[in-house]
Amino acid sequence: MAVTLDRCPCGRPWTHEADTDEGRFLSTYAEEVIRRQGPVLRFGPTDGDGSIYLLPRCYMARHRFNGAMVAALFPELGQPGCLVFPELPAITCARCGLTSWNPNDVRHRFCGKCSVFHET
Repeated sequence: MAVTLDRCPCGRPWTHEADTDEGRFLSTYAEEVIRRQGPVLRFGPTDGDGSIYLLPRCYMARHRFNGAMVAALFPELGQPGCLVFPELPAITCARCGLTSWNPNDVRHRFCGKCSVFHET
C-alpha cells in the first residue's frame, strides 16, 4: 500500500508551527536543519523488524514523538509512495529516499531517480 502525504497526519499543513508574525517555517533553527539535512529523517524503531521509515522532521518538531506510531503514519523506505512538502517546496520518494527541491517535481509528484509519478 502506498503512503502519500502532503500535509501533517494531524490534518494541518506541515508548517503549522509557523510564526505567523514573520511567516517563518517552524523556528529559525528547525528551518536551517531542514534546509541543510532535508525534510525527512530515516527512522528505524528499535523494537521493530529492521524496517526504515521516512519521518518528517517538522512532524517531530510539532508532535510528541511516538516511535510506535511511525509504521502506521509514514512510508517505509523501498515502498511506493512519497512525502510532499509544498511549503518548502520538496518531495521525498519512499522508493529510493531521494528528496527533490524542484517545484515541478513537487507539483507533479515526480521522482527523477525512479522516473515515477506518485499517485495523488
